[in-house]
Amino acid sequence: MSDLNSSQNQQKLDPKNFRYKMRLGFGLFAIFFVYYIGCAIIQTPGFKHIASIPIAGMPLGFALSMGVFPISWIILIIFFLKWR
Repeated sequence: MSDLNSSQNQQKLDPKNFRYKMRLGFGLFAIFFVYYIGCAIIQTPGFKHIASIPIAGMPLGFALSMGVFPISWIILIIFFLKWR
């Protein structure tokens, strides 16, 4: 039993595995960060002509803002599934 735990610990500490997990984590964070900042920028007065474009009967800015939480949940699910 201890051999199994030892091999699992070695796998977790493997530098190649660690780099993969760090790239995955920072990559998913970067995707969410770009989406979130993009939504915030579109909501500014300078981009009100873009934010007011109708998409499915609602302004684009509102639709993107409503997508922040579902996008974050999807990214979290991907993170937890890939981090195993």
